Amino acid sequence: MTLTQTVEIPAAIADDCPLCAKYRDPVTRELRLNAETIAAIEEVDDMLAGKTPSTLKSFNSLEEMLADLDSDD
Repeated sequence: MTLTQTVEIPAAIADDCPLCAKYRDPVTRELRLNAETIAAIEEVDDMLAGKTPSTLKSFNSLEEMLADLDSDD
C-alpha cells in the first residue's frame, strides 16, 4: 500500500504524519478537532478515570465475539 500526499503540509509541521498534520494548526501546532471528536475523547477520559461505567465488552477470541454478535439478533 502506498500513501500519497493529497494536501499541502506547511514546513512547520512536515515532521508529523500527513494524516495528523492535516488536523494541526500550522502556527500553534494544536490539533483542530470537531465537537464530536472532542466529546468522544472526553467520554473515554471519563471511562478511564472511573467516572462513567464502560459498556464495552471484551472477548477472549474471535469466535467468542462472533457468537455474541449472533446472539444479539
